[in-house]
Amino acid sequence: FIPLMSSTILRVLLSISIRHTTSFSSSNAFVPSILWQDLKRSSKMTKQQTSSALRMSACSNTSNFHSSTNTSSSTAEQSFSSYLTSISSQVQKNLVEKNDTVESFNNIIMGNEAGDADSIISSLALAYVKSMEKKDASDECTNFTPIPVISVNRDDMPLRRDVVQLLRMAGIDNYEELIYLDDPWPLSIMGNADTSPNESSGGKSISLVDHNKIRSNLWHLEQYVEEIFDHHQDENFHLDSVKIREVAFSGQKALVGSTCTLIVERMMKTRQSSAKSNTSDQYNLDAGLGIALLGVILLDTMNMNPEASKGTERDESAIDYLMNNSDWEMLRIETKEQIRSNRNNELMVPDRAKLYEYIRDSKFDRTFWKEMSARDAMRIDYKRFEPTSSSSDGKSNDAFGLSSVLLDLDDMLVKKDFLSTAVKFMNEFEVGTLGIMCMVIVDDRPQRELLLIGDASSEVESLATYLTSDNAAEFLDISLVEDFTETAQQDAVDGYTIKRFQQGNPKGSRKQLAPLILSFFSS
Repeated sequence: FIPLMSSTILRVLLSISIRHTTSFSSSNAFVPSILWQDLKRSSKMTKQQTSSALRMSACSNTSNFHSSTNTSSSTAEQSFSSYLTSISSQVQKNLVEKNDTVESFNNIIMGNEAGDADSIISSLALAYVKSMEKKDASDECTNFTPIPVISVNRDDMPLRRDVVQLLRMAGIDNYEELIYLDDPWPLSIMGNADTSPNESSGGKSISLVDHNKIRSNLWHLEQYVEEIFDHHQDENFHLDSVKIREVAFSGQKALVGSTCTLIVERMMKTRQSSAKSNTSDQYNLDAGLGIALLGVILLDTMNMNPEASKGTERDESAIDYLMNNSDWEMLRIETKEQIRSNRNNELMVPDRAKLYEYIRDSKFDRTFWKEMSARDAMRIDYKRFEPTSSSSDGKSNDAFGLSSVLLDLDDMLVKKDFLSTAVKFMNEFEVGTLGIMCMVIVDDRPQRELLLIGDASSEVESLATYLTSDNAAEFLDISLVEDFTETAQQDAVDGYTIKRFQQGNPKGSRKQLAPLILSFFSS
């Protein structure tokens, strides 16, 4: 009788804490865990009762991140920057203390292996948005703690100058405080191809942003993928496990220019739903979140430049929503000065052109790219692809890689030991063909070139014919640079073939080229 009553009292106390967690101070927010420990000792609860209480306690702790969006609340909504810092600190604390309570309820959110601004910011933003969405207190707490994992190694982050600048503008000066793919916690919770994930970690789920197939070195986790938010061609993986699949791509075209637009659309739907149910008042978005999302969407759509044709009406709607609903007055002073509109006597709003140009210049800095080593230039925005004929473990003998390089191809070719470095890069990432897609901006228009390197002459020759002659690739307007081939072959590494191409259609990015090459190898 005593254990049963103690368990009942515990559930009541925990239920109260969940409903009123926003009124607790940070120290009181963890009272339920303390009460649980005391009751457990006094009542000798059964294993099943203990597990249930443990789950409720974990949920009550994570609800600190689920603040109400009502501006009349006595507790202010946690900022984007403070949330990211707090969740990272909590993860590190749990790792040191080997606290399995938090590890048992994780929603790992990560972008693609290229780790560009869209992948990184959309993963951070989705985690924050999930944590701030108002929960129905009458429902059982089944949501995992959203934990964003930067999809690159920690040492690679400084190469992403546009991301570093955006984070700084959002109030995150020390990007080292974030969680990276090669940090101890992700390695422990996710394991690798040779090591199973930590089974003691209990329930987990994975949300993929800016890609729709988990990378091959994490394929052992494919059954955990439950959400996909992307704007690339759907490779149709994870069909059995995914509960939410939003892939904004149709035919040969992305329906949005940025995954961050999909995150904004989620925010818009949540707000509309709250307005209809009268569950929240009008509120402003956190300025840090607003500037990070806005900066990426402008960067990905080239500030909705019609010449680039990267943006869509959905992107413009997302931009308008952020411009009109973010609390821009709360931006840090130096950020305001960098992007302030010249209009006087108005509420401070960012100047879209200034913000775009600032982030663009950080990313396209010619001096920065020219000084970069050949290997760094190839890996800074690299993706590995495998045809749909891949084996069940996600691996393929026809795997190929595409590196996006923001530099003229001539400047890339003269980098020290370029060809030998490229061959080593291909061996490192286990691909038989490497494509280096070079792009520069001239008069606000992208200009593109392509270099193909292959370890089998017949495949590269056939691929070159396909890209230049097949009807499926006609829209890219790719042409072979004939006089380059003979010169390149004189310097080529034995056994490798090199082809150089001009691309007449500047609108064709990796989103369009990758599906074509996938189709070539699959057939």
